[in-house]
This record gives sequence, C-alpha cells and structure tokens, in this order.
Amino acid sequence: MRKYILFLVFPFLCLKPLSAQIGISVMEGYGKYAMDDLKTLQHSYLVNLPVNAEIVNNFPARPFPEIKVFYFLKILSAGLTYSFHSTGSKVNYKDYSGEINYTQITNLNAFGQFVRLRFLNVKHMRASLSFQTNLAYTNLKLSQTVQIFDENASEAYKLKAFSIFGEPGLDVIFPFKNFEIGLFGGYCIDTKGEFYLNNDASMHITLPDNKNARTNWSGYRIGIMLNYLLNFKKS
Repeated sequence: MRKYILFLVFPFLCLKPLSAQIGISVMEGYGKYAMDDLKTLQHSYLVNLPVNAEIVNNFPARPFPEIKVFYFLKILSAGLTYSFHSTGSKVNYKDYSGEINYTQITNLNAFGQFVRLRFLNVKHMRASLSFQTNLAYTNLKLSQTVQIFDENASEAYKLKAFSIFGEPGLDVIFPFKNFEIGLFGGYCIDTKGEFYLNNDASMHITLPDNKNARTNWSGYRIGIMLNYLLNFKKS
C-alpha cells in the first residue's frame, strides 16, 4: 500500500515552485477496448453451443468519465487522475422453445498520475504532450441463463484483475481566464493482469490454449475537457 501511495503523490513531490496554479479537470471521453482474451472466451462459448446463437455485443467502444487534479507551472503540469470504464459482450439465442444468454460485463476503476509538457503556446490556444500511468482495478461478471419452456437455469461468476497501464497523449486547450476548454486524445497500453475469482485468487479463467485469461484495456482514448485554474503564491 505504501508504494502505491508514493506512486500517486510522486508528481507533487517533483514540483516545488514559488508560484503556481492548481487545476481541476472534468473530462468526458470515448474509449475503445481490445479485450482479446475475453473475445476468445466468448467465441469458444459460441462455437460449442448446439444452436446457432448470435453475438449481440462484442466489447464496443464506450464513453467514460475522468477527473484530474493538477499542479501547473509554466510549461509543465503534473497531478492525479481517476477514470471509470465499462464495456461488455452478449451472446443470445431465442426460439419458440426458450432462450440462451451468455454475458460478460467488465468495468475498470483507474487511479493514477500524469505529467503534461506544453510545446505550443499561441494566442487563445495551447498544445501539450502528456503521459499518464494508472493502477487498474478490473471487475468482471460472467453469467449464463438457459430457459427451456418453463424450466430455467442460471450461473454467474465474479472475478477481479489488477494491471498497470500507460497512456501517451496530446491535449489541445483553449483558455478563457480561469477556465479552459480542451480536446484530448491518446492511446492506452495495458500490461494485462490475470483474472481470478473474487473469493479464491488461485482460481482463474482458462482459455482454449490453456492460458489464463487476462485484461486488455488497450485502445484509443478521445474526448473533451473543462478545466478550472486557481492561482496562488507560495510564501
């Protein structure tokens, strides 16, 4: 736990200016998620069904919220970030005799740090390169329901995973006094943590090649941001 706390506060330890700005950023993004192992798991389930089911959802790109608190000095800023991501998949078959549903719902709580380096500053516009590193806590729910006439059967599993991901990006900001409106874009690279059962860390999901299923939140991120800056001087 101590090393994770140090990881989060490290950006603030690096900046000790005489005067600076504290900023709060509220962001709404749109992200695409690779999820290759979970897609493999879904395909394996699909081909082993005795009926011709269809994929209703296959881990689509989804909107996500993000908030940042940062310390800004001249061309450099650094701070903390939190974001929440969610996506999933569904296989469905339905006919006169009943219905089959297989779903995977996964969500991510990401806590991290970021740094931003400005390389362009013209009238009413700034552009910066950014990089953030996140501690990624993933939850996954697998569920299956089978209904045949009046008979129903269901089962569900809850799993977790931990990984770390990096995200290089580009920000374009338009300042208006203490407020800023901006656009951001980047690409997330996930280190892919293994899934395990909530109540038994020794139990994993096994893929057809006998490897353990892992997360993969890798993919592009784009969106808009609204920043508020507070000026202060250090005595």
